[in-house]
Amino acid sequence: MTTSPPLYFATFLFSLLLAACDKPAAPATPPATRAAASRPAAPPFAILPQFDSALSFSNGRAVVQLEPNGDRGYIDRTGKIVIKPQFSFAFSFSEQLARVTVHENDTYKDGFINPRGDRVIPPQFAATMDFFEGLAPVKPERNGLWGAIDTSGKRVIPATFNMLRPYTEGLAAVMIGGEMFKGGKWGFVDRAGNIVIKPAYRNVSVFSEGLCSVELQTDKGVKTGFINRDGVMVIPPQYTDAALFHHGHARAYLGTLDHPLHGLIDITGQFITPPNLGYIELTSAELNVAATTSDTNARFGFINSVGHFTIPPTFLDAHHFNDGLAAVQDPTNKKWGFVDSAGTYRIPPIYDDAWAFSEGLANVKQNGKWGYIASPQTYRPPRPPNPSTPCHGPIA
Repeated sequence: MTTSPPLYFATFLFSLLLAACDKPAAPATPPATRAAASRPAAPPFAILPQFDSALSFSNGRAVVQLEPNGDRGYIDRTGKIVIKPQFSFAFSFSEQLARVTVHENDTYKDGFINPRGDRVIPPQFAATMDFFEGLAPVKPERNGLWGAIDTSGKRVIPATFNMLRPYTEGLAAVMIGGEMFKGGKWGFVDRAGNIVIKPAYRNVSVFSEGLCSVELQTDKGVKTGFINRDGVMVIPPQYTDAALFHHGHARAYLGTLDHPLHGLIDITGQFITPPNLGYIELTSAELNVAATTSDTNARFGFINSVGHFTIPPTFLDAHHFNDGLAAVQDPTNKKWGFVDSAGTYRIPPIYDDAWAFSEGLANVKQNGKWGYIASPQTYRPPRPPNPSTPCHGPIA
């Protein structure tokens, strides 16, 4: 049974207060041990470790699995199971709807639920993707084609495409005429399903800040460039691969898939940082994950918008910043903790695994089970009582 956070916090604070009142004042910390003493204390678990798997929170709900190979359900921010485990697969909420998979009559079917667990779009599809901009791609039949539905479940775009990806900036990528990398060509449709950018590309991503990376065959091999919403190639194909634009910058790389050389480009396609990194994960955060190499000796740090390491690449792994903190794997003990934008540990590396904060909670793994901790921005460890004042009264 999960202990409710308020009771757990109260017990934690009360035990600290009693301990402080029963013990004499500690001697001054010797200089040699001050660094260790200054390491931040780990926040108490907001939701105790008890799950075999656990996803990040979205819309106040998180997907959890209680035991290996068990069904998946959803908890709320107190750890209470609010949608009982009943799904073979379950995903985070997007636009107040979550896609789920049920196994009935030896067949897997996808549908969508609301935060109460109501099957507002009953399981009926062979495959689905998340809702974006009010529409979700769906494939009604296992070996069939893709179309799209609205949030009521109405089929607004007939299943006529070999593949269809989620909508961004009013456009969705579609593939027609074959299979992925086997004759199929990608283009874009509007919200009515009309083709507005002719299918001509080997692969595409999605639109972000008015631009989309596209892959096509050139006389120098397969290269990636960028088109605008009119389908005009505004950045010529020249990269091995490239990703989405965020705040006017995009990750692009040269070299090979096995030995990529990553850098940041601007909206003209010019590298604003030398393409010499092994990895960059560009997001909307002010600082972004980057690695020195792409092999097993890679070390991760964080770069700013012009590609300078503001947090040196010393970690074994790292996730993106959210709520002012980033999960990192410590090179000394190989455990996970959280650092702030200065690279200082705010939560010590004591977890077997960890993911980014979302809605004030981060899913972390300890002793083989997943639980959740609260962000230090929402939780403050208690201050020890002042020895000159009586041991009573509220703790700030």
